[in-house]
Amino acid sequence: MPDQKENSKAFLKNIKDIAKLFNVPKSALRYWEKKGLISLERNKENDYRVYSKKSISEIQDLLMYRSLGLSLKDICRINQASVDDNIDMIAKRRSVLEKEMEKLSNTMSKLDYRIERSNEYKALQNAPFQPCKPDPFILLPWSFENSIMELYVSSINTFCMINVYEPPYDRCLEGIALPLDHADQIPEGVAPLWALKQPENQYLSFLFRTEYAFPWEHNLKGDLKGLHELGNTTGVVISKFLTAGSENGIKYDYYKAMVEIIGPVSL
Repeated sequence: MPDQKENSKAFLKNIKDIAKLFNVPKSALRYWEKKGLISLERNKENDYRVYSKKSISEIQDLLMYRSLGLSLKDICRINQASVDDNIDMIAKRRSVLEKEMEKLSNTMSKLDYRIERSNEYKALQNAPFQPCKPDPFILLPWSFENSIMELYVSSINTFCMINVYEPPYDRCLEGIALPLDHADQIPEGVAPLWALKQPENQYLSFLFRTEYAFPWEHNLKGDLKGLHELGNTTGVVISKFLTAGSENGIKYDYYKAMVEIIGPVSL
């Protein structure tokens, strides 16, 4: 059986072996050594640096701390701190990560919301004039002079941009839609422009386009012409912003439009 001294030699590795073992650059190993984060031995025959069991353990700990997002400065402090101080540093790092996770979760929620609207855009392109039921809402004026803009920016998944067109579709009510069950959030002194409490008639959805930032520049009458030719009488048109894009150098806003059908549906 080999003695303890011979067994120890079996764990002495050079920098090339260690770099391969941990999949890290040799330059990183040299830098960590310079910072005093790795303890090295010397080969007595040629004075080359060699990595021992202790070195491997230190590198493993270092990489673990790095995976937690700790800086080399923090790792140096951990190596020199008491157990209680180490626990405190790890707890603080966890608190930072919790805040970052909350921020990422909020970002993911916003991305999912945009993806959902993009999917609505594609669905309306492929299958216009499908039955739909708009959710009850209160239309609030879009203005920088009240707190509506702040509510919209802070709760973009709750509020949305809505334009309302009433026959003969020559004017547009433009504002921020607040779900009816959030009516208690209406700022004091803000008078609603319009409200949809409970849809009584049937609605059909279609893709509606306006020139960017000019909702009154549209072809709504042309979009509804086919319905009228089939004997339908249309009422209010509610358009919910989906996305924006350019066509032939002109930027457009695209909406999910929901048209009220007052007369018989003939499609």
